Amino acid sequence: MKTTNEIFKEVLIDLGFADHKPSELSNSDYWMATEKAMELYAEQFKIKADKWDKLDSDIGKYYEIEEDSMEEEEGSLLEIGETACIAFGYL
Repeated sequence: MKTTNEIFKEVLIDLGFADHKPSELSNSDYWMATEKAMELYAEQFKIKADKWDKLDSDIGKYYEIEEDSMEEEEGSLLEIGETACIAFGYL
């Protein structure tokens, strides 16, 4: 994940302020850049949260209880491990 400073620098470049220090920007330009940077920073967390939610759902399938059964359906630890590895791009 990128830091807020890295994102802020990228935003300044995208907005055409690459050669300016933040203190040299007008208040409106500074706040526009800050708002855009914070949106991009928050998006990183949303992407990460979405991956975790999908992984939770995928692994949860191994433990779903069927309506007419008192037993849980379980996958092997190998299957669950493979699911996690795929989710994080290791396989």
